[in-house]
Amino acid sequence: MIASLALVAGAAQSAEAREPIRIRVETNALHKIDHRLFGQFLERPSWGETGPEIAAGTNGNLSADVVEMLRAMRIPIVRFPGGTDIDFIDWTDMVSNVPGRAPERPMTTGHQGHKIANRFGYDEYLRLAADLKWDSILVVNFLDALAKKKPLAEAAQHAAGLVAYANAPVGAKLPDGMPDWPTVRTKNGHPAPYGVKIFQIGNEWWCGRFPQEVKKALGSDKVDVLLPWYRECLIAYVEAMRAVDPTIEFIADAQVGFPVEAQLYVDPEIKKRVRYLTHHFYSPFGSVSDAKLEGKPVPRESMKSSDWWLAWATMPGFFDDAGNCQGFGSGLQTYGYEIASTEWNWNGWSGKEAVSLGDGLDWRHAAAIGCAGFLNGLLRHADVIHIANQSMLVGHSWGIAAIRVDPTGKMPAHYNAQGAATTFYNLHHGDRLLAIQATHVPVVAQPYQINWPYARPKVALLDVVATRSDKAVFVHAINRAFDADQEAELDLTALSPPDGKSVQHLLEGTPEDQVAVRKGWMTERSQPVAVTGGKLRVTFPRRSVSIVEIPVILKPEVEATKPL
Repeated sequence: MIASLALVAGAAQSAEAREPIRIRVETNALHKIDHRLFGQFLERPSWGETGPEIAAGTNGNLSADVVEMLRAMRIPIVRFPGGTDIDFIDWTDMVSNVPGRAPERPMTTGHQGHKIANRFGYDEYLRLAADLKWDSILVVNFLDALAKKKPLAEAAQHAAGLVAYANAPVGAKLPDGMPDWPTVRTKNGHPAPYGVKIFQIGNEWWCGRFPQEVKKALGSDKVDVLLPWYRECLIAYVEAMRAVDPTIEFIADAQVGFPVEAQLYVDPEIKKRVRYLTHHFYSPFGSVSDAKLEGKPVPRESMKSSDWWLAWATMPGFFDDAGNCQGFGSGLQTYGYEIASTEWNWNGWSGKEAVSLGDGLDWRHAAAIGCAGFLNGLLRHADVIHIANQSMLVGHSWGIAAIRVDPTGKMPAHYNAQGAATTFYNLHHGDRLLAIQATHVPVVAQPYQINWPYARPKVALLDVVATRSDKAVFVHAINRAFDADQEAELDLTALSPPDGKSVQHLLEGTPEDQVAVRKGWMTERSQPVAVTGGKLRVTFPRRSVSIVEIPVILKPEVEATKPL
């Protein structure tokens, strides 16, 4: 919460022209934070990008350097394998020794007609997940049922086959007519069940060919036709999959097609079967070098580097009246469910080359700042958002991959900016959100519209949240300013931290000529900051993300009284 704001035009006011920034951290915890908020999406697409296939050897396993990079990220939960392709492919293509088929895996045809090999399939993924201690979300094809490509019972049982392959023990009694998937898994080298607990039913029911094919199959897109069919299909899938493993939980797509979802998800029969709804968020989308001002195109050369920077650094997410990122904003529909945002990212993919920020800056640095802002928004709403998966984890073509693999071998595998921001938060955070009071935070206007995002009447140049564990408080601070460091006083007197050294972790842009050497577009470093009398003064460098870690021992009386 920002109690006092000074709206300024253009660059931030100088330190001499404004009151010092003060951030007071309170004792009361607003809500808990699920560590799965910092998950990733290991997409295996087929068009323009092949995801982990690019890093898979002939044995299907990812290269050792990529595995070690994944290990260093300490990812809590991963979604696999789709994505748009999931509703257009057969999961059995991604395992070997399928009954009635040659032992080898066939090529798969994706939703746009592209062919892709299946070297990196379910066994390779699930063994990797076990090694790296990931929780998993597996996604099943729902369009087969909704578009009547298969009879509903057949489509639901085929999806349940993936549950059997992943989770059923050898010798388990399976539904009549289902292949003995545990025996197939054993033949593929893994007798023990993998123990996947979360399954997502379909992907983006509202997007692309999905609604078109459903409308064609049903002959209508009217609510009174769609609603009962969605309901029947969803219940059939849950029942078939739980018949194999009654302990699994489900994610369903929140965006079906208004007002269908509003009626679908208030249904008590759906509520007792589905735990999570998913919302996806990408921004920008497409070209990020075409700007509008009050609805009219703006010549690129008329915008300063600082204009481009601020526009890019305020994506994705919605902003509140105080200028802080709120993630999905007030439009987030929960219908009383927990939220699992299984896809999100800063996702501009064209036009960046036409804009120069100067000073050795790159669009990726702004993307990292934007992602950090969205993470602050997720933390602010972690009372309802319990899982989030940044898209995508490993790739070679799309600019959003957290780990970028160069198929030519000229550059080593390296961390991209967006994934670096999420990893930074994942490595330094608490498990509950603390109330804060911030005063004299400089605010600017961001008047340009660039593709999907709208203009921002107010943007806080210092966006701050605080989290805590039983041993430390973490102050997450994003300095969005293009050319001004921000100095602030952090007041933790209410929490009685001991005098002495704390640590400021910083995430800053890597010079372009150092990316290959440092294996990443962002660099993390740490420096000591001193606590005296419960307070500390911290400088937040321009265009950076900081997480200040202050040792604090949890007092039993505070733990007992905090409202959660």
